[in-house]
Amino acid sequence: MVAPPVSVFQTNIPEVDSGLDVQRNVRDVLDVSCTAWLLNTGGIVSHYPSTLDHQHPSPWLKDRPSGDLVGDAVEAAHAAGLRYMAGIVTLAMLKKAAGARRPVCPRLPAATGRRAP
Repeated sequence: MVAPPVSVFQTNIPEVDSGLDVQRNVRDVLDVSCTAWLLNTGGIVSHYPSTLDHQHPSPWLKDRPSGDLVGDAVEAAHAAGLRYMAGIVTLAMLKKAAGARRPVCPRLPAATGRRAP
């Protein structure tokens, strides 16, 4: 059996939009017949509360009663029968100290393509 295709609606919001209306966005996703909502979740700024030293939660989360845009978006999407996809999780702002404690992948020298020790 072949799974039905997934059509994705991507919302890429800046830090100041952590107070966005998730119910309105879910209606927009459904209005264009998409089956999944992709919302940028974290990286340079996180749209969820976090106490990790390498995270920068949006100060605009305070505008949400829950304080958690991602949690609200997941709940609203699932209630409407949509898939939720966390997107644009970038490690660009990861502090060196945090990266050293939990390396994600080995560094590869560009010239040789071989794994560094």
